[in-house]
Amino acid sequence: MNDSRSPSPGRPPQRFGASVRSALCGLWLALRTERNLRLHGVAAIVAMAMLVWLGGTAAEWGVLILTITLVVATEVLNSSIERLVDLVSPDWNDQAGQVKDIAAGGVLLTALASIAVGIILFGPKLWGLLQTWLASSG
Repeated sequence: MNDSRSPSPGRPPQRFGASVRSALCGLWLALRTERNLRLHGVAAIVAMAMLVWLGGTAAEWGVLILTITLVVATEVLNSSIERLVDLVSPDWNDQAGQVKDIAAGGVLLTALASIAVGIILFGPKLWGLLQTWLASSG
């Protein structure tokens, strides 16, 4: 009997462990094949290193982790939408291009928001360090 709630028609529902394994395989595939996801990963590592160096609070860490997760999740969704559009519309199609552009716009919004979060998190701390350095060297 085919369960209409299964993830793919004709495919039985997966156990939790298999679902997690499939999700991790998908993330690994995205990391291997999506350049922008790797760039976001590098930016995330730099941001986390800066927060370690600047002595971030628990709240700042929470904000940073949520921001990184939002950007990465949006990029993964954008990549999957692009692949799906390519699958169902291999030839050029104006609507297919619009779907891709809208999905990319979502990534752009989260990336811009992450820059604002970075300015809010790091700006005052870096400004304080700069003022201390200038006072001690002057």
